[in-house]
Amino acid sequence: MRLLPVKYKFDSKASVIVLEVEIRQKVAVKSRLAFDTGATYTMISWEIAETLGLKPELARESVDVITASGVEKSPLLV
Repeated sequence: MRLLPVKYKFDSKASVIVLEVEIRQKVAVKSRLAFDTGATYTMISWEIAETLGLKPELARESVDVITASGVEKSPLLV
């Protein structure tokens, strides 16, 4: 997956920065994603991953993600 440099304007006082993005793999998927400046990983929904032709269920590695309800395992797709 390749990230293209893009300039965005957003409200710097907003509690959450939400961006309209297009992710391209074999197909292009447009989505609104929360932008986390301190995130180690970029997370997308299972549905978006499958639409892009990825198979999260076959991931060889996973990462622990801390959520409001506890720690969850998430497939790591590289």
